[in-house]
Formats: sequence, structure tokens, C-alpha cells
Amino acid sequence: MSFTDSDSDSFRECCRATLLGLAVGDALGSPLEYMSEAQIQIKHGTVNRMIGGGWLDLRPGQWTDETQLALVLGSSVFEKGEVDLDDVVERYLDWYRTGPVDLETMTRASLALLEDGVSREEASRQARLEHPEKSASHGTLARSVPLALWYGYDRSAMIRETLAEARITHDDRIPGSASVVLNLLIAEMIKGENDLSALLERVSEDLFETNDVEHVLPDPKGCSREQLRPGDAAVDTLEVALWFLYHTDSFQDCLVGAVNMGGESGAIGSVAGALAGGWYGLDSIPKGWLSSLQGRNRVDHLARCLSRGYPGTD
Repeated sequence: MSFTDSDSDSFRECCRATLLGLAVGDALGSPLEYMSEAQIQIKHGTVNRMIGGGWLDLRPGQWTDETQLALVLGSSVFEKGEVDLDDVVERYLDWYRTGPVDLETMTRASLALLEDGVSREEASRQARLEHPEKSASHGTLARSVPLALWYGYDRSAMIRETLAEARITHDDRIPGSASVVLNLLIAEMIKGENDLSALLERVSEDLFETNDVEHVLPDPKGCSREQLRPGDAAVDTLEVALWFLYHTDSFQDCLVGAVNMGGESGAIGSVAGALAGGWYGLDSIPKGWLSSLQGRNRVDHLARCLSRGYPGTD
């Protein structure tokens, strides 16, 4: 495959839009976490701006663990040139030692075991046994997005590394498979696919050809809004995000719809933001949201670095 300068520019812009979209969605949705849709309406009306607050008392534009872990993983991949699982674990533990307040159950449990000296291969298994009801949770989704940016041109490598990284904290095939689905969707967007139905069909075909991945691609055409569940299951999070991408026609409408469902709105917002950013592009992200985004330059810089994983970019 050959790449033109125009291709390289498109890759770079899509990578930036994807990672910035993730951070924007995290910051927009996290103040609404654990509220119901009705509670959000009573307290805020429809949230369409960076409000801050919530149970974490966030500042407007402040992101949480969804973005933080994506940046940790992305920095490791860029600096090492590949997924070095030992390096990723050490960086996750360095971050964990800072005492993050907002951390998904399985990720927290696995990192606590790793900190106590349990092996990487054993920690997630023990965490699953301690929290079987949370084994299929969404903790691997948003953080895996840098792998789509770095490996998106190499489908086999992206699938392999996404699954391997997910197993650091989740000893369950479903979260890793959901992360693969998300990354396949983003990779197709970065390659320039501009028909959402065709994109979904292509990813579905990829899944049927991949033995190590569960076919957990949601069908946004066959699901009503009333059937969406904004809980902590990885597949539910992916479904909410993909449903709003499919049934809206702008980055803003996708994000506003997704996060105002409440529940796990930070995780939902980050996944919806990554998808909508990759789909609609950088110019689609509201300027007011970007201008108030904490650490915007840091996120943007890493996205530019990760775009170098594509052949023909520099």
C-alpha cells in the first residue's frame, strides 16, 4: 500500500480528532456519572456544555481515568515503538500510586494485585474471581484507543495487541473483544471510510474471520433508544456510543445524546467522543468544548505522535 502526503495529513487529523474527542467526551460526561437521565434533566436540563461538578467535583473540562489511562498507554506505545506489556504495567502502576479517585472496579482490583507483587498473568484472573459480576466491564475500552491510532493500518497486530493489553486487567473475553470492535471501527474511519453502514458491515466481516474475538459489535439499526443500557458492561457502553453515532448527524449531537443518558456517562462519553471525532473530524468538535479542555495540548501532542505509526507519516 502506498500513501500520499494527502493521506498522511488525513491520518494525522483523524488521529487528533479521535483522541481529542475521547478527552472531550470524558470531560463532558464524567460530571453526570451515576445520575439517571431524569435526575440530569431535573438538575441541569440538557447538558450541552462543560459544567464540571458531579461526584468527583470536577472542574469544567477536566477529564478522568478514561483519558488518563489512554495517555499512559499511548505514551508507552509511542516511546517503545510497540506494546511492551511490562512497560505498560509499570506506567499503569506509577499512575495508580498517585491515588486516582475515579477508577473502574476491575482495573483497580488488578492494579492493586500487581502492586502487591502478583504476576501480570495472574493478577487479572484473581481480580475476576474477586469481582465476577464486574468481569465484563468497560475499563479496557477508552484506554485502548491509542492502539487503533498506532496499529490501525495493521489489522492483525492491532487485534493481537488490543487483546493482550486488555488482559492486564480483565480476564474475560468480552471487554477485550469490545475494545477490538471499537479499534476496528476507528481504524476504518482513519482509512477514510465515509459510509457508516459499510463500515459496520466491514467490521462485522472482520470479526467473523477472527477466532480470538467474540462478535460483540452492536447493531445500532436494530435497537431502539429505550433498549439502551448506560451501565458498566463493556458491550452496553459500546452500544450506547455507537447508537448515538448512527442516529445523529454531528459530533455535538452524538455526545450530548450519549452523556445525557447518565449512568456510566464518563466512559460512554469517552467512547462516543472517540468514535464521533474519528467520524466527523477535528473541525466538528465545538470550539467552546476544546477551549475549556484540560490538558488539550498534551492530548493533541500524543495524537500527533501516534499518527506516526501509519506508514508514510512523520
